[in-house]
Amino acid sequence: MRLKYVWDGKAMILFEERSHSHGRQWLCSAIAQFRLEHNQWNVYALNASHDWVPVKSIAPSPDFERQLEQVELDPEGIFWPTGDWAETF
Repeated sequence: MRLKYVWDGKAMILFEERSHSHGRQWLCSAIAQFRLEHNQWNVYALNASHDWVPVKSIAPSPDFERQLEQVELDPEGIFWPTGDWAETF
């Protein structure tokens, strides 16, 4: 498994990539989106419609590392669900 960031000009998206069972392909899943808005990092998650929605349980913060840590800890199970999660990009 590996983590990857993509900056799209407005936001940073954290992806998780896992090696496909056949070895040559990577399966990729978007985990979280971080947006710098009004000098505060806001955290977003994908909803069932695959839209980015704010995570209300994580307050905005000027400290990006704090926000990344909140995603890693994930006490609500928003970002690191179990089961069939992957899509091929």
